[in-house]
Amino acid sequence: MKGKPAILYGVKAYSQGIPFLKPYIPSIATIKESIAEILASGMLTKEKYLQAYEDKAKAYSEDAQMNVVAVSSATIGLTLTLQALGITGDVLVPSFTFCASANAIVQTGAKPVFVDCCPDTYNISISALAQKITNQTEAILAVHVFGVPADCLALEKLAKAHNIKLIFDAAHGMGSTLDNIKIGRFGDAEVFSTTPMKTLVTGEGGLIFTRDAVLAQRLRTYREYGNLGDYDCTYVGTNGRLNEISCLMGVTSFDLLPENIRLHNAAANAYTQRLKSVPGISLQHIPNNVVSALLNKSEICDDFLPIRAIVT
Repeated sequence: MKGKPAILYGVKAYSQGIPFLKPYIPSIATIKESIAEILASGMLTKEKYLQAYEDKAKAYSEDAQMNVVAVSSATIGLTLTLQALGITGDVLVPSFTFCASANAIVQTGAKPVFVDCCPDTYNISISALAQKITNQTEAILAVHVFGVPADCLALEKLAKAHNIKLIFDAAHGMGSTLDNIKIGRFGDAEVFSTTPMKTLVTGEGGLIFTRDAVLAQRLRTYREYGNLGDYDCTYVGTNGRLNEISCLMGVTSFDLLPENIRLHNAAANAYTQRLKSVPGISLQHIPNNVVSALLNKSEICDDFLPIRAIVT
């Protein structure tokens, strides 16, 4: 085919794309009464479902010391976290990641310094990272690429040795584990995304997990324009709030998380089984001590019979 491929805005070769996975979200029957309640109250933000959502996320973490802050997007969450930690210098970030990781650093006024990734897991290389740390380095922003956890323990050790902050872009990480520890419990903070392709879905949104109670309170202020409640803004914040209907979806979506992970795993495995033997194609390696919410091996279930027909 002449010209650019469709992925680069060229002409599509086929009118119908390959079906991957539709968002797995609460049914309208499950939430319609609560939506009606929210609309009738007129309180569309900062009400009881925000607190219920954050409480549900904390309970999910299985960590009594965890603090959870819901925000309007993971990108906003990363930006506010860097800002609340006072990061203004160099931030080491993997060279292979979504643009939001670097965007958040730039929006904070800090400088992204790109670090090579491991060719098998696609995650940031610890050895390459160690070589990039300088006196100007203030933080590491690591990424759990496609839900495969980065080497969190090695990263924590390196950050502690150099007295720098460690933040994780955990956009794809809800439901992933490292050594049976849930992602969300590492570093100074981990930031999840809850957009439609993720395992926990609120439409748009993000969740910040941190054990640092002072940081969590600062983040709640930053998401409210830096306003403590008296309009005498303490910080230069932004509107990072998550609305009540999205929070309601989040509360209900936690109940769907195990099945959503199963569906993602089954879809990934359907493709993996048929692509792994194709010459020239290599697939992301998943270490034995991790579980990826998106990519772990699973059965090929009836949900993916159309995929089986297309890629066979």
